[in-house]
Amino acid sequence: VAAFPFLIFLPLLLNHKQSLTKLEFGKSSTINLLLWAIAGSLGAYPRFEFFHFQPAVPFLAIASAGFFTNKIWKNLPIKIFTTLYIVGCLGLFGGFFIRNVGEGTRFYETDVKEVALYIKYNVDPGERIFVMNWWDNLYALTDTIPSTDPWVPQLSWYMEAPGIQEEMIDGLRQNPPKLIIFNPYTDFGLSAYKPEKVYEFVTENYKLSGKQYVSR
Repeated sequence: VAAFPFLIFLPLLLNHKQSLTKLEFGKSSTINLLLWAIAGSLGAYPRFEFFHFQPAVPFLAIASAGFFTNKIWKNLPIKIFTTLYIVGCLGLFGGFFIRNVGEGTRFYETDVKEVALYIKYNVDPGERIFVMNWWDNLYALTDTIPSTDPWVPQLSWYMEAPGIQEEMIDGLRQNPPKLIIFNPYTDFGLSAYKPEKVYEFVTENYKLSGKQYVSR
């Protein structure tokens, strides 16, 4: 599973016997497709969700069509391997679909709407709030403004950049939020990341009340 979605490139590698040994970039359509597909999939490297992989799909579709019309498809071991490959991909995509069916529009699920209504009930439009470990679209959904300046998505590859958390803490000091919305950190996944310096500042200066922190 860790190698997925990059196993999808296998039809490209099998599509042309010379694609791995004769790198004639101007002449080999397989190499061109492979390069474009890899470039399109780079968005899936730091954070994989299926929609991050969409730019690579057109090139993979073209390559797959070429693969199934290639003479290599007549090779029995290749047929067996490809069948297992397709079944594996369907299993992974099917599992994703089953887990997410009925969840509603991405970033506008039921729990997001409930939190947005809570914010609107407790804060006036244009006031400053701070969202911890929740989707940042809550600012837009509630017409509120982030207390932190700069506003930075709370993902490790942004938050761990030198000086970012210190600047966010300065923003919280200068523009104390009317409300801090907090979603508990999990054991794994994106919601497991805890920006230690920001979290320490919030817990030292605010107390938790339900799903929000209030001033001590």
